[in-house]
Amino acid sequence: MVFAAMSLSAMAEQALVIHLKDGTQSAFVVDRVPRIATVGDGLRVTAGNQSLEYPFSSVNRFAIEDIDPTIVSDKVVPRVLYRLTASGLVVEGAVPDGIMQVYDTGGRPIQMVRADHDGRAALVLGRGMYIIRTQNETIKIMKK
Repeated sequence: MVFAAMSLSAMAEQALVIHLKDGTQSAFVVDRVPRIATVGDGLRVTAGNQSLEYPFSSVNRFAIEDIDPTIVSDKVVPRVLYRLTASGLVVEGAVPDGIMQVYDTGGRPIQMVRADHDGRAALVLGRGMYIIRTQNETIKIMKK
């Protein structure tokens, strides 16, 4: 039996990591344990008063993992990091200077945000359900 020692930086946090079939990952850093449920043909992740949904067709697997939030992307497996906040959603690891569109559930665009040169953006969202489209992926978020 072989055991490997692993050391994490002092910045390590636990996150729910969604491993997608296209090889990318989305990590949700939360301050409490997220609830995971199946809804129709998708996976719903709820933390606090916010929820995100992924269609099963795009999900390979998911797990609670230790991550270093200062490393939001690497050359082998791109990782988009989502932080659910009281005011909305913070996205890290998106395409640098890329556009993020926010749509209502009817598909109407309601907000457009450009990520900074490091691939970070903050979306301010009121109560409701939204579809967030980055250049990497599309997710659904529900803020209660």
